[in-house]
Amino acid sequence: HMKWREEGDIDNIKLWEAPQDLKDLLPEQFIGFDHTNSPVLLILFGKWDLKKAEQEFGQDMILRCKWKTFNSLKESMKNQRTPKDIPVTQACFINDLEGLSFRQLTLPVLRGIAEYGRQFEANFAETMKINVVINDEHSEIVHPK
Repeated sequence: HMKWREEGDIDNIKLWEAPQDLKDLLPEQFIGFDHTNSPVLLILFGKWDLKKAEQEFGQDMILRCKWKTFNSLKESMKNQRTPKDIPVTQACFINDLEGLSFRQLTLPVLRGIAEYGRQFEANFAETMKINVVINDEHSEIVHPK
């Protein structure tokens, strides 16, 4: 974890600003706090253009952009407390898949998603309180009834 933080300059990531063109390709927004004061992030995954982001910015820049988001969420939790006066340490994620196209899933994109999952599990898994998927019109393809 410490080596990863050092190699990715994670401790200084709050000083770094992702290019606006990249943020536009990966839309997401902080939408507030849940009933226990955990931050809630809406990830408009179905509108992400991962293929174009990969081609124009590369996997490392995409991952850095996502780690900046997680760092911002952690910062938003610093002074938050639950109604029982316990420090808030986890965030809620809503993944909106509306508009998701399998055409986005090129080999480099799939590799990037796998790397994101690996790094998230190793470095941020404890920050996830809940992960909700909405507008998943492809679920019957993956999990037929």
